[in-house]
Amino acid sequence: MLLENIARNRVLVFTPRGFFPQQGVDHFGLRGERWQTHHSGWKPEEFVEMGCEVLMMKQFHDASNKAFVEAFGANGKPVDALQAWKDHGLDK
Repeated sequence: MLLENIARNRVLVFTPRGFFPQQGVDHFGLRGERWQTHHSGWKPEEFVEMGCEVLMMKQFHDASNKAFVEAFGANGKPVDALQAWKDHGLDK
């Protein structure tokens, strides 16, 4: 199912750039581990091809995040994040 089929006006995605192997860690301690497991990795170009606007956040994920340290180590290279959105059904 395409997200556009269920979203009223806008689809918004916030995700690491590329694959970030996160499983079993909730950085905020809210017991959301099962909802935060990553199953895929995305590149900005993939969202652009789907008609989305994309905002890149350079080095957003770093060693200040417990999930990052578990996946990449305390000295791991920071990972970019991206926000992608697509408006539809809005009167312009």
